Amino acid sequence: MNWSSTLSLLYLILLCNLPRLYL
Repeated sequence: MNWSSTLSLLYLILLCNLPRLYL
């Protein structure tokens, strides 16, 4: 498992989910 790929995936998921939480 690559740390960089995992971190980027988590970051993308967070970016996609954050707007929903605020809306």
